[in-house]
Formats: sequence, C-alpha cells, structure tokens
Amino acid sequence: PRAAGGDGSLPPVNWGYPDQWRGLWWLMSGAAYRRYMAGMTVPAALTRLAGWARLFVQQYSAVGLLVAGWGLAAWDRHRPELRNFSLLWALPVSVYALVYATYDSQVYLLPATWMLALWLASGLTAASLWLPGKLKTASAWPRYAPAALALAAALALTAARLPFLSLQHDDEARAYLAAAIAVIEPDSIVVSGADAETFALWYGAWGSGELLAHAPGTVLVNYALYQFTWYARLLGDLYPSTPGVADGLTQLLAANAGTRPIYFTEELDTIAPAHLQPVGPLWRYTP
Repeated sequence: PRAAGGDGSLPPVNWGYPDQWRGLWWLMSGAAYRRYMAGMTVPAALTRLAGWARLFVQQYSAVGLLVAGWGLAAWDRHRPELRNFSLLWALPVSVYALVYATYDSQVYLLPATWMLALWLASGLTAASLWLPGKLKTASAWPRYAPAALALAAALALTAARLPFLSLQHDDEARAYLAAAIAVIEPDSIVVSGADAETFALWYGAWGSGELLAHAPGTVLVNYALYQFTWYARLLGDLYPSTPGVADGLTQLLAANAGTRPIYFTEELDTIAPAHLQPVGPLWRYTP
C-alpha cells in the first residue's frame, strides 16, 4: 500500500491502485482474472493444444523433442525423484495454460519449456552413454557426438531464426510515439485502449518524459480500464483538476469537449465517425 501511494506519492502506472489493504488483497488474490479460469470450450482447447504442439516443435524441433522424451524416460528408470519433480512442475502449469481463456495464455508454458530443456540435457546424457555400447567401440568420439550434434543444431537454428526474432530494428513503438507527440497539444486528453498504443504513450509520459515535455498537462486515459473502480479512483487522484475524469468516458468527453483538445488512439464504435477526425496516428474528437 505504501508503494502504491499510501506514503503520499502516487505512481501513475499503478495496476490495481492497491494503496489500501482491500485493494492489495484484490491484486494478490487475482480477482480480476478469475473469470478466465475454466472458460475454454473443448473444441477451442483442442485447437490450442494442437497449436502448442507446433510451438514446441518449432522451439526444439521434432528430433529435440524425441531426445527430451528419452531424457524423461531415463529419469523414470534411474531418477524417479527427478521424474516426479519435473512432472509436478510442468503438468499443472500446462493444464492451467490450457484452460485459461485468454489469447496470451501460452506465456504460462514457459516453465514447461524450461523443463523440456532439462529433459533434453538428460536425453543427451543418456545418448552419450548408449551410443558407445551400441557401436561397440572403445573410441571416445561416440560419447561426445550427441552433445556436438546438439550444439551444431542449436547454432544452426539460432542463425536461421535470429533475423526473425531479433528486435534491434523494431522501432514501431518509437515511431508511433514520435508521430503522436507531433500531434498532441499541451493540456490535451489522450484516450487509448489497445496495449501497444497505451504503453507507448505511457513510456513517453513517464518513462522518457518526452511526451509531457512537449505537451505539458496532457491527461492519459485508458478507456478499457474504466471497468475497474480502482482505475477511476486513480485517475481522479492523478488528475484532480480534470472534470469527469473519474466518472467514465462519456462524462469525461461531456465535461471537456470544446475546452481541451481530445484525441483517441483508435476509432470507437460508441462514437460517431463524424466526431473523429484523423490527425497523424490519432483521431481528434470534435463535438
């Protein structure tokens, strides 16, 4: 509660605004996300499962998954405690990710992905022990061949996929922020909804500070978060001199249209197109 504003300060990026113990419990208990639990239909879950299978093949390749399965089998025979630990780690989070009805639930598969890496290492160890006996040779090279092949495969996959995965040339957020700053006037109200635009503007305001340096007094509002009472209260505390900011989007527009510039990052079905004029990457609201 103190970090969220209970000590007199007020961080503007403040999920849940847990400055009170009730709000802290709401945040810690995951109350906002309970409705997503077990919200997945069976056909959708099967489709998601097939997609995840493709994802694991893309990450480790079919051969890598076979070696990981070999490693799990080796643990099953020789290290049952590691088998139990790994399954108790990977299976619950996998089931959770399967039934959690959000588009980005695959991020919860990260623990399973990490465990697959350990199974893969175990499989390579098992292969290095099995290959010399299979080849019936006293030479040392069969012991190191699986690891060498795995390293070569990892390097090849990295070289092939790095151009598609590297974000060093991804300046979309920076370009959007620069274009928005060129449009926004001082004391504007900027209403966003989608994550990409919202986070770019938040960074420009409270990260780099360039947005507020160019347009001081700008009020940033995410209309999608008005569904939470804590967000309306946070806006009221952040912008106490902005009428209607804590009462919802309709009241915000009614109280400020004609007196302050108002911009939207996207067109909304609830606002007639005639009231939204495109300006750069934004839409200016005209009552």
